[in-house]
Parts: sequence; structure tokens; C-alpha cells
Amino acid sequence: METAELRNAVVLVTSEEHIRKAVSSTLEKAGFIVLSASNADSALSFCRGGETSIQLVIVDAGPGQMNGPDFLERLYQTAPGVRVLFMSNSTAQESGEYLETSWRGCLVLRKPFRRAHLLGMVLEAMSEPLAFTA
Repeated sequence: METAELRNAVVLVTSEEHIRKAVSSTLEKAGFIVLSASNADSALSFCRGGETSIQLVIVDAGPGQMNGPDFLERLYQTAPGVRVLFMSNSTAQESGEYLETSWRGCLVLRKPFRRAHLLGMVLEAMSEPLAFTA
């Protein structure tokens, strides 16, 4: 795949196969190239190197799923400035507290969600300014 082909590339990382299939299908039908990963290391390998142009990383994470600060630090070292969309099924209070300490201002898509809401959040995330990692 050439870089030009990846201008709408999204990395989706979740350990839940049914979520990977549903989100990937929705995004592919909308014209995105989806690189699915079942864990943080696989997601980071997609972001590594200059041959791909990843626009967005969608992370299904939360307490018990993935370590937010560690993953974000590794992600921003691998792909400085990448945009991140966080999917969460935690309660509003749990998510708020967890996001405050772990996900530093990433956009949040609450589960369960409709396909239209997913696409809207993806487009919103892609239009956000790039993250700064100073």
C-alpha cells in the first residue's frame, strides 16, 4: 500500500473481536482504510515508520482494558501528533475520573453507540488539531 492510499487510514485497537468487526465494517463502508489490532503492541507497529500515514487511532480502553497513560506515551513517541479517539463503556463518573488522569483530553465515544455517531466522532477527531507531545 502506498502512502497516498493511506490518507484515510485509521488504526483500531480493541481486544474485543466483535467490536473490531463492527467498527471496521462501518469505517470501511465510509471509505476509510482500517488497520485492526487486538493489542497495544500491534497498534503501535501499524503506527511505526514513515511509510504509512495514520490519521487516527481509535482505542477501546478503560479500567481493566489498557493502561491509558502508558499507551498514550508509547503512541505519541511512535507517531507524534497522531489523533486519538477513545471508546468507553464506563459510567460517566468513572470515565470522567479515568479520562482526567489517563487520557489527557482525547475525544470520547461512549459505548454503546450508533454507526452515525461513530462516523461523526471519527470526522470530528480527524479535524482536531494535532496533539503536542512536548
